[in-house]
Parts: sequence; structure tokens; C-alpha cells
Amino acid sequence: MDRCHHPMGGRIPINTALFERFVALRHRYTGEPEALLRPALAAGLHSLTRGDIEHLAAAMDDGASLPQRLRAAVLPDTVLPRQQELESAIFETLCQATHLDGPENALHRHFRMVRPHGDYLVVHLSPESVEALVGKLLPSEGDDGYSGYPGLRVRAFRRHAELYFADGAPGVAVHLAQVHWGLWREVSEGRRWLGNDTEPLTPDELRAMEIRRSSAETARLGSALLRRLGMFSGLPLAIMGADLCYVDWRNRPSRGELAELLTHPVAGIGATGYRRVAGHLVVDAAPGRVVLHGPTRHTWRSADPCRRVSATCGSDQPKRPEM
Repeated sequence: MDRCHHPMGGRIPINTALFERFVALRHRYTGEPEALLRPALAAGLHSLTRGDIEHLAAAMDDGASLPQRLRAAVLPDTVLPRQQELESAIFETLCQATHLDGPENALHRHFRMVRPHGDYLVVHLSPESVEALVGKLLPSEGDDGYSGYPGLRVRAFRRHAELYFADGAPGVAVHLAQVHWGLWREVSEGRRWLGNDTEPLTPDELRAMEIRRSSAETARLGSALLRRLGMFSGLPLAIMGADLCYVDWRNRPSRGELAELLTHPVAGIGATGYRRVAGHLVVDAAPGRVVLHGPTRHTWRSADPCRRVSATCGSDQPKRPEM
């Protein structure tokens, strides 16, 4: 078996062809360029044994189930509840603030890529999306009362901004890349916002937190979807329920293709399958569910190396893509 060189000098026991399949697979979900994706992927695979690599290869070929630690080597999800809540809040707010913005709502207008790590997340957004996020997400106490996500704070640095919870555990954060201090001041100008400070939680925030805090099930789902935002051609609409996440979007992928992406044995969200319910597709990701209400078909031809899907697929039950 060939070995791919780790960018820091180590080696991982994986053949080059399989590594390229992992590169194409992860890019389909995150949108990362190869210059960033390859080192991150090599680092995730570096600690795996030969047996682990064989299990991953088998899952790519026959859909065998995998433990979370092996899936995390290719595309990591966070297991920290407060980190999941923070990422889910950003996902829901970003989608609602920019959903169907313009005739095409092209994803590249708002979103560049996500760079998932086990205990934190880096998100690359366009300046206009950062402004929308500030207006909807950051807590503010104005003449019209309290708005925003309770307990959220921001630290603005020279080259990035960091969103975190005032009552969260140390290290729980989402980094907004390339949001420098000047841009942050520009997009937050004129708002009475609570951020970039150490102010304690206000009484209004404490009351709002008891109402707004998402359930553990939906927080996990929202976090997983944010870490896979590259699946969509445009930002979707996301609505969180008690134990489900409702997702709607336009253009691609088709409803069936998205279900396949979410249930992929390596890069999916750990779902057990999907089914048709009342005109929707429901992805079972116990203990939660993702309800898909996007397009049932499309007429574009995929150039994605991860999938081989018919260009005129009109079924909600496509064959599993060959990876």
C-alpha cells in the first residue's frame, strides 16, 4: 500500500487513489480548496491504523457503517453540546437572513467555505452575509426591546472575528475568517449590540436563554448541516423544531440527492436512512430528523467527481452515488 506524506512530515497508511476520493468527497460538502483541504484531511487520517483505513475504504465501496471517530477523520463533527448549539444558531440565522436573496441566491454570493475541526469551526462568508448575520444574530437591547441570540458575544481581531457564548465553556467558538476589525466596525455601526466586551449576561438575556435554547437533537443537526453547507447551490431556509430540522432550498441538489449526501456512510450526518412522508423526504438521524422540502428534480449535469447521477433524475429515490 502506498503512503501519502503528511504535510508536517509524517505519513499516513493510505493509497493515493483512496486519498483522492476522500479529497473529492470532503470538498463536495465543505467547499474547501485543495490547498487547505489536503493538509487538513491528511492530519485527520494520520493517526488511523491500517485496519481503520481498510474500514473507511470498505464504507466508500459498499456503504458499511462506521463509528463516529472514523467518519470524523474525513469530516469532523463536534460532540460538544454548547459548540453544537452555537453552530446551529449561526446556521439557522444565516439561512433565514439570506434565504432566496435574489433570483438565483447563488451560494458563492454569501458563502465561501467551511473548515471543520473537532472542537471549533471556521466559516468564510462574504461581507454582505456578515452584515446580515450581525443584524439577526448578535444580541441587542434597543428601544424595541431585546433581539438576537441570547448570550452571544464576539471578539474582533485583526484578521478574523470570533463568536462565542458568554456562559460557554472555554474554547467554544466559531471563527469568521477574513472579518477584520475594520469590517466588523463597519457592519455593526449604528447598532446597540453587546459584543467585543466582557459584559455579564443581562436579566433579559437570562430569561431569553431559557426560551431560545435549542434542544440537543436540533443543535446537533444544525451544527452538522453548517459543517456541510457546500452541499447546496444556494443558501437554504432552515427552521428548527423540537426534534427536527426543516430545510427548503431551490436549484440543486435534488431532494433525493441531498438525502443521499446526508446518509453517506463516511461524510454524512450519521443518519440511518430516509423515507418519503407526506410529499417530503425525511432523513432519520436518531434521535432527530431532517425534513427535506427542496426540488424533486433538476436538469443540470453534475461535474462532481464524487457522484454519478443522471442529469435528468426525477426520482426522490436515486441510486446511491458511487464514491
